[in-house]
Amino acid sequence: MGKPESFYKPKFRNVARKLYPHLARGSDMKRKYKILIYTAILRPIIIYGWPIWGAAAKSNIKKLEALENNVIRQIYKAGWCMRNEDVRKAIKLPTLKEFIKIISKKFYNNEENIDNEAIQQIDKYIPNPKSKRPRKILP
Repeated sequence: MGKPESFYKPKFRNVARKLYPHLARGSDMKRKYKILIYTAILRPIIIYGWPIWGAAAKSNIKKLEALENNVIRQIYKAGWCMRNEDVRKAIKLPTLKEFIKIISKKFYNNEENIDNEAIQQIDKYIPNPKSKRPRKILP
């Protein structure tokens, strides 16, 4: 399947470069609109496909979080001495890992609501408590 960051990193950076005039520290745009641009345009680039890839390696998730942190720090105009966790709390955005857990839960819980008869006939997935498969990783 390849490393997810090698696929998403160039796409994320290209779009972030195009949006830089709006997200930059010197931009006159209000912070809430910058966050809206980030959550509507940039975050979906990283998140695409994660309900299925929820068990990605920690190192891959950290690389994608680093990309995300750069943009969030620009939006908040954070100095070098501010921690990423503090910036996230101030903006009230969940970490990438937390957000992946949220959308993965929605994905797995939504299987029952699908009207397709073929999907309804599939046996329900009951995770083994000793397994480290993606569904079991979620709390």
